[in-house]
Amino acid sequence: MWKEGLDYKCGTGHGVGYMSCVHEGPIGFRYYHREGVFDDGQLAPGHIITIEPGVYKAHKHGIRLENDLLVVPAYETDDGIFYGFETITYAPYDRRGIDVSMLTDKEIKWFNDYSKMVEEKLSPLIDDPELLSYLKKQCEPLTR
Repeated sequence: MWKEGLDYKCGTGHGVGYMSCVHEGPIGFRYYHREGVFDDGQLAPGHIITIEPGVYKAHKHGIRLENDLLVVPAYETDDGIFYGFETITYAPYDRRGIDVSMLTDKEIKWFNDYSKMVEEKLSPLIDDPELLSYLKKQCEPLTR
């Protein structure tokens, strides 16, 4: 969205609480400071965060993608310890709002990798053939 000059105003994401509110500090992701909000903490393994960019055009339309991620150790170098993210949201995206002609090859690959992971995680849990067929249809790769 930044590449296209779009400002999604609401921030990129936040910490997720397990016993309090869903917007739990001390983690927040945005390019600006919000007065009275103290969410500039450091990420640590075990934190669950959201990544949820969205674009809203007043009185026209809006779209938001939202995934929850688990912070996990990635690697260590002379410069320190580095963390990565494991996606823990397993739901197919609604394909009706996707205009493939607007996506880069990298974005299509990301979408297809995510969809494949969703299908692999959920398929073994589904006994209903009709529901399994629906899941497989929703997780088909995007193509140009």
